[in-house]
Amino acid sequence: FFKLTRNPNYLGEVLIYNSFAIIVNRWEFWGVLAFVYLTLFVIRMLTKDLSLRQKDGWKEYDSYMFFPKFSPN
Repeated sequence: FFKLTRNPNYLGEVLIYNSFAIIVNRWEFWGVLAFVYLTLFVIRMLTKDLSLRQKDGWKEYDSYMFFPKFSPN
């Protein structure tokens, strides 16, 4: 499962934080998580993809990975 994700650390963090939000059952926590996901995680993933595009082997990496794919091919 984790070999198919582009950012396994972020996926793990999202799963952990979402489980906390489910346990707490408060909309404020979901709001904080949405802010963090949309700002920090997406920006870092896009920056990482742009950096990796300049390296050898990007096409093979990009064709193998499929989740999450934020940058266009």
